[in-house]
Amino acid sequence: MVPRTPEGEALRCWLTERAAYYSSFGETERAQRDSLLDEVYRLTRPKLASEDERKKHESAARKLRELLPMVDSTVKALKVCGSEVFPKDGTPPITMSELLLHLEESAFIIKGSLLYLDRPHMRSADVLSYSLTFVTMVMNCGVVEADALGLARLAMKAHGFTDDELGVFSDDSRKVGTPRKRRKDVISHYFDVVESYLEQYRKHNNIPEFNPAQYRQKKDHVRKNPPHIPRD
Repeated sequence: MVPRTPEGEALRCWLTERAAYYSSFGETERAQRDSLLDEVYRLTRPKLASEDERKKHESAARKLRELLPMVDSTVKALKVCGSEVFPKDGTPPITMSELLLHLEESAFIIKGSLLYLDRPHMRSADVLSYSLTFVTMVMNCGVVEADALGLARLAMKAHGFTDDELGVFSDDSRKVGTPRKRRKDVISHYFDVVESYLEQYRKHNNIPEFNPAQYRQKKDHVRKNPPHIPRD
């Protein structure tokens, strides 16, 4: 049973909205409480536990940066040719329309990935960055930042972090590094990246601009008619 505390209410909001999200796609198994709690664990689980692991991922990110200009230039070249490439002897052309679509999609995926991989002011992995995605998801459910951070703190404590390591979730301004300012900067920059990605996604898929009124109407409907989440 979810306790009646600020953190418990934050979890309840996240469970309700996440269940509604999966239910809207007909994914009823993922909308179940146990599956959602498992998702909390996966969203906050520390990654890149070793230096070798970190280097492998940095290498992959570097390859993506190197690949993007080549993909973009190939897309431009194919468009200039009308998606058909003629052999120099004048024989019938090779149609590249399907390849062009795949390359455009690949370029979009790479650009979106690099928005996250090359975020400004990025620091080494720590307890805050491990839980950042979960924190922003909870806040997007209408939960105030303090309660979202309190819930994330409990999740990270379950992963074995000590009270000292969880100090970044504290508002004690006497601590070195002013945790509140650092949290604000990290979360703000992350939200900026998410918004940039969503705008890039909208343009790539020719989706109309965001309509706040329609969004609020849909969100109010979900809150008034939430899916049933069994309690323990």
